[in-house]
Amino acid sequence: MFGSSSPFTGSGNSIVRPSDDLLIQKGGNRALSVYQRLFFDEHVQSSFSKLVQEVVSRPWYVEEYSSKPGDTAVRDFVAEILEELPLDEIYKGLAEALIVGFSVGEIMWKKSKRGVIPFDIRIRDQRRFVFQEAEDSQTGFTMRCLTFNRMFEGVELPARKFVVNRYWTQHNGDPYGTSLGRVLYPLVKFRRRALESYVLYGDRYATPTAVATAPLSASSAEIDTIYDHISNLSQETALILPEGYKLEFVNPSGTPDVFKGLIDYIDKEISLILCGENEAGQAESGSRASSQVANVVRVVKAAEISEAISHTLTRTLVRWIVDLNFGVDVAAPTLTREFRIEESSLTATDLGSLIDKGYKPRREWVERHFRIELEDEAPEFMTKEEEGNTTYSPDEDEDLYGSIFGADGEYPEGSLEDEPEGGDEPKPEEEPSGEQTTYNPEEDGNLYDSVFGNDLEPAEEGEKKGKNVYEYNE
Repeated sequence: MFGSSSPFTGSGNSIVRPSDDLLIQKGGNRALSVYQRLFFDEHVQSSFSKLVQEVVSRPWYVEEYSSKPGDTAVRDFVAEILEELPLDEIYKGLAEALIVGFSVGEIMWKKSKRGVIPFDIRIRDQRRFVFQEAEDSQTGFTMRCLTFNRMFEGVELPARKFVVNRYWTQHNGDPYGTSLGRVLYPLVKFRRRALESYVLYGDRYATPTAVATAPLSASSAEIDTIYDHISNLSQETALILPEGYKLEFVNPSGTPDVFKGLIDYIDKEISLILCGENEAGQAESGSRASSQVANVVRVVKAAEISEAISHTLTRTLVRWIVDLNFGVDVAAPTLTREFRIEESSLTATDLGSLIDKGYKPRREWVERHFRIELEDEAPEFMTKEEEGNTTYSPDEDEDLYGSIFGADGEYPEGSLEDEPEGGDEPKPEEEPSGEQTTYNPEEDGNLYDSVFGNDLEPAEEGEKKGKNVYEYNE
């Protein structure tokens, strides 16, 4: 709308300088160290850590673009890659944009059997980068890196290499962001002065000022001698003064509560700016209901920061992983963290009632809501116990072959129908003719002699032990 130039940021295709008046007074983008040093204030660091821990304590997950098998496979690939990255540390580094204005992470790529994947994202110093106007860019600006040879315009950076996260307290289009550091800077400065005065007052109150009164006849040498003794009075246990000299101690008037109240007030303001509340975790906080409201406000603030960082990583890191491994035309999944402003009262019994009424929830929702991991349904097969309990019923399994092959099927040779009773006992050797051999006493006579020969003499007549059984003499 305004073309490629702006009266505030510069002409088209030029290097843009920060619009922050404090940074302009301190030296431009190199003065970002003013905001970086705010992290060394103990209360800023504690409030910032409390907010960031609220973000990284939430579970993250990758949501597929659609339920198609292809999009699900892309989601699984991206989730596997992100599992290998220190994602919580990346979120902490990119969250520094809240105080500095913007944060930069360099993606370290590598080639592997799985494809081109990132193995780390390293947070870089913001003072090393400047921005140049570019209307054809996605954000309207391109980032350049300052080097020793090019300290003002910098060098061009490769594509799909750097992740830039910005935070705006005022959406003025500044590529350097509009951070909370501009609001925190005077508070931290006044807090340090109040803390210095508080410590100085404590020192004066613990060691009051000594005042000596000398007579008019005292010479300059005597006065200098008394002054030297009084100056070292804190290290002495006793002191003798000549007649006419007096020694008094003067304590500072007032109380240190003035400085203590000022420090507490500034601390609450810093917590209110960073976390949105100043009660949670404080010993002098209000009622339980008030603390619960403060906790909800902090969670909402953390959800805002998390959503901004997740959107940045989805638009850059996740999108580039898909581009380099599946193509630029493939839809990318979405990275997000789960935030619950208020815990749901839905129980497993309520969920079962919904399923009985015909509502079928998604498996991912069930896992996130109840914080459980569900296994895939096991294939149906017979266990050993079930196999051991299988029995044969003559009434139900009268014709097993017919139940399998049909009633009209003929039994093949060697089937179970032809086997004799006894199951696994070996079959007798069959005759070559294939006819069944039977025994006839009249036709076969002495069966033993016909099989084994008549080399043994039979016993005398009438000494038969049993039917068709004979004894022979040795």
